[in-house]
Amino acid sequence: MVDTYKISADGRTYSFTLRPGLKWHDGQPVRPEDCIASLSGGCSGIPWGRARRVVQTLEPLDKLSSR
Repeated sequence: MVDTYKISADGRTYSFTLRPGLKWHDGQPVRPEDCIASLSGGCSGIPWGRARRVVQTLEPLDKLSSR
């Protein structure tokens, strides 16, 4: 799903850009908010649960990007 990603120089910020044209089974476009909701809702699972402890925020940046 991710087309590109960047890690800040200090290693504390990860920015992701979705591949253009991704769609759900019902034809709706996949948005950064959808990915954020998936990550936020699944943060009790392993291994994401451990990683989630250090994540302070998840936010959409534009139609295809989030950090």
